[in-house]
Amino acid sequence: MLQARTLSFGEVKYHPRTPGRREWLHTHPFWVLGALEGRGEARYLLSGSEVTLKEGRLLGFAPHAPHRLLEYQGAIGGYWVLHLDPERGATLPRGIRECSRLWEDFCDLARRLLSREAGEEELERFLAALGSEAERPIPDPGEVERIEAVGRYLEEHLEEPFELEALAEAFGMSPYTLIRRFKKRYGLPPRHYLINRRVHRAKELLAQGAQLSEAALECGFYDQSHLYGYFRGVFGVTPAAYLRALRSGQ
Repeated sequence: MLQARTLSFGEVKYHPRTPGRREWLHTHPFWVLGALEGRGEARYLLSGSEVTLKEGRLLGFAPHAPHRLLEYQGAIGGYWVLHLDPERGATLPRGIRECSRLWEDFCDLARRLLSREAGEEELERFLAALGSEAERPIPDPGEVERIEAVGRYLEEHLEEPFELEALAEAFGMSPYTLIRRFKKRYGLPPRHYLINRRVHRAKELLAQGAQLSEAALECGFYDQSHLYGYFRGVFGVTPAAYLRALRSGQ
């Protein structure tokens, strides 16, 4: 069963292995650190490249890195995931970290965070031990600034219908140029990015106590069944399963 706990600067989760499941290509607006539990391995597509995660390895990646699970192999029980909010100054080393001690420490800490046997001060000490890595500088700041303005606009208008031509015209680009530049910055085309942000916002509203139908409409979905499929595609579980996990962790 999925387990989850909201932290002041992120979230920690445990996903049980789901045989045969394939995630959609998606992104998250936060730093991600993950580790597998059990003997086996999992292949992921991360920012266009395949990476393999197995016992003894930690995988970290930056906000908005497009990724999806390709397949599991072997006796994997599930995986631990930590999400950290970049707006609170969080950073993580990117790529694979192969270190049995760190892997064991992370899995143990995630388990104790979920059971509330550990507090966030222990998480801060672990992250300090893990080290940090700054974002790479991005060339052409003028272009990036304009594309990020598009991203902010989409964030602020989640409930509005998506019209690529109108969006491109409003920001002085052709639709093709907008898609190409936006995908270069965020890893996804604008429409796919908007759906991701709608789903993440709906998850926040559900965690705050909103009804599924209310969260769906507020985030631009036609109804709760429309949200259901996208939610499962991004997070790998249904909204109801996510809420059960949060409630069991309280």
